[in-house]
Amino acid sequence: MQLDEQNNILYIAQGGHTNAGAPSNNFAFTTEYALSAAVLEADLDVIEALSTKTDGDGAAYKYNLPTAKNVTKADLLANDNDHPNPWGGDDGLNQAMLDPNGPVQIFSPGWRNLYDLVITASGRMYGVDNGANGGWGGYPEYEESYDATNNYLNGEPGSTGQGPNPSTYPNNITLLDGLNGTVASNGNPDPQVNNKNGLHLFSKGYYAGHPTPIRGNPDGAGLYYNGTFYAPNNANLPASWPPVTEANPIECDFQQSGVDDNAIANYGPSTNGIAEYTASNFGNALKGALLLAAFNGNIYQVFLNEDGTVATNCPSNPANNCNDSFASGFGSNPLDVIAQGDDDAFGGTVWAVTYGADNITIFEPSDYDGNDPGQCLGNDDDTIDEDNDGYTNADEIDNGTNPCSGASKPADFDNVVEFNGFKRSDLNDADDDQDGIPDVDDAFCFDATNGKGGLGDLPVRLDLFNSTGYGFGSLGFTGIMTNGS
Repeated sequence: MQLDEQNNILYIAQGGHTNAGAPSNNFAFTTEYALSAAVLEADLDVIEALSTKTDGDGAAYKYNLPTAKNVTKADLLANDNDHPNPWGGDDGLNQAMLDPNGPVQIFSPGWRNLYDLVITASGRMYGVDNGANGGWGGYPEYEESYDATNNYLNGEPGSTGQGPNPSTYPNNITLLDGLNGTVASNGNPDPQVNNKNGLHLFSKGYYAGHPTPIRGNPDGAGLYYNGTFYAPNNANLPASWPPVTEANPIECDFQQSGVDDNAIANYGPSTNGIAEYTASNFGNALKGALLLAAFNGNIYQVFLNEDGTVATNCPSNPANNCNDSFASGFGSNPLDVIAQGDDDAFGGTVWAVTYGADNITIFEPSDYDGNDPGQCLGNDDDTIDEDNDGYTNADEIDNGTNPCSGASKPADFDNVVEFNGFKRSDLNDADDDQDGIPDVDDAFCFDATNGKGGLGDLPVRLDLFNSTGYGFGSLGFTGIMTNGS
């Protein structure tokens, strides 16, 4: 959530329920709802002006989103054909409705999984959407048309191969024709999802590319419920159906990140927390830059042009990943990042929450105390360490990390001093686990016990993020195949 203090508007990043717009096995066949997959705006002035009410449990509240069934808990308990659902959705039958006159509205649709958003000092809004995963679910039925539905498509096209082919659509299905500035459809199927994570500059009405058929085609989207597709005229749907009154047809169309959407940069790993650096440290060199926390262990930095529309340090083609790091090698799975301004507590510092490491890392600028740390030349030299992070300039340059930033370090499994008073990165360390077996001959190069214990039991259970905390990719596996070279 982000608060616009000047206008007293609360912006809420509301995740999607699908992988690429259609119900799928991986997401329990749930469809997108009227208020899912979007940045919502809540007018706090309007909400605060409402009278205070009390619910059936005696809790005070100001505003309750209307729902499709419009039933109370007592109604649910009294109805043998229904059940009290504390979340209200009932697989979509009782989803929240989009009230065109209510204080909660869709600000920007089309976001699959926007973990965080930032309002910059100039008033611009940015966020990174976590893109669709291969094999997790496909595109909506009749995607690329005004008539997308919430039906389930066997094979989940778009998930493991190209999307639905518009040439097979019935004659009464009309393809999108350049609506809202998009390129007119040529009737070709969209390719398989590319699993990229796009950085977007957005404002009211901006479409980020993730389909929501119930908003794109409310009169025809229907609902996939409990293994059955309920067409819009199905008697099992609530009398108040559909939960959206005004169509936004662009939301029928899947737009590939960095290909046919409006992302200004793309990232390979899951990229979540976002902050603007506003402090004057580093001689103002970082002021106005965006910092992005990525699950691969990096905090990326983004430098923007004057109007904020171009990421100047990223590839000009957004389909190619941007890899410019502000910090790296400090802890597994950074999830959120906060940058403190000049007038904030600990001004100029950057704070990162590392989910996998269960930790908070604080980055302190080299000029935090006001003293000029001197110029860093960044020469490719294996005898100096200009940023004092323990690794030589040459070792950092080999790894693509920044030899002039102590926050940017290469990966180093053993993390010990072993080369002329310096640490040595995994890339340049011939024996990463210090067991006396050269890495080229060591099938367990990150395990000094060579598979015989010391790092925990063999994993038989891997939870959602597969983060057991050790081994390759935190998967728990410590052995690899080696070809001896």
